[in-house]
Amino acid sequence: MFQLHPERQYVQRQAQALGLEIKKVHHPIATTTCYEKAKLLQETHPDQEWTPERVVKALYGMICWDNYGFVLPELGRRLDLEMIRSTFQEAGLEPPSSARECDFHPSKVPPSMERGTCSPFPTEEEMRFIGRIFFYDFPDLENRIVDISMGGKGEEAHKVSWHLPYKGIHDILKEQFNGKIYKVRIPFR
Repeated sequence: MFQLHPERQYVQRQAQALGLEIKKVHHPIATTTCYEKAKLLQETHPDQEWTPERVVKALYGMICWDNYGFVLPELGRRLDLEMIRSTFQEAGLEPPSSARECDFHPSKVPPSMERGTCSPFPTEEEMRFIGRIFFYDFPDLENRIVDISMGGKGEEAHKVSWHLPYKGIHDILKEQFNGKIYKVRIPFR
């Protein structure tokens, strides 16, 4: 049975303090992509209208040697240089590096996760090495229930997720890591 990383217990504490309901969901098969998860959710919960945009992804990686996180719905767009520039501008921050020409390299997944289980909620220890997390504001989803991965490694970690309101992800992160969380508009759509 999948066990939540002990340093990720803050998610449940903060959710309770904020009056948010989080539901743990155990899926019959492992998934790795948002599209696989959306398809599975649509098959197992057809009355809930699951679409890829209701499956929220957390991307972690390096930009010019600094680690960052990006939390957004699956909208079928890659995190490219244009989006990175817009994100930093929207947050009122200078992009990393004087060249401002660095791409996003998704190779730096936090140690308590693996590709396909990346949670928007890093552990306290992992957050020490992440410069900032950018949460993309998406008004269409704000109060809708979304699916997120819980982190972890191995097949069982690919079979569990949390369901909570999209806005709740930001609220929990902001309460836990205030100075490192930036809510920004999606620079396309």
